[in-house]
Amino acid sequence: MSSDEILRASQAMENLAKMVLERRNAATVDEKMRRLDDLINMILQINDCHAKVDREKLEQSLLRQSVETVEKNHQQYVLIPVMPVQRKAPARRRQSKLQCSFCQEVGHTRAHCEKRLHP
Repeated sequence: MSSDEILRASQAMENLAKMVLERRNAATVDEKMRRLDDLINMILQINDCHAKVDREKLEQSLLRQSVETVEKNHQQYVLIPVMPVQRKAPARRRQSKLQCSFCQEVGHTRAHCEKRLHP
């Protein structure tokens, strides 16, 4: 092998090593963001907040290194962007489809049955 070929092979190996490190670092950042997202969402659930982390805004502020802080009672706190979570209302059975187990009529239950309550 000539010195020119050795030099090109060395440069190719160096470029390959850089690509591997970049991908490893990118995967590490993604994994760290996922873990941070999971952790903050767990904290929000403990406090029964109806919110979750706004991951896009959090990533942007971390990449810009411009995380907001506030001071309360001589203690610094970091502000984390969150967004409201829409809670699904429990499915309610339609009254018109309920059948009374006392009189067998549709539209009410045994607890509200006029025939049972007022014989």
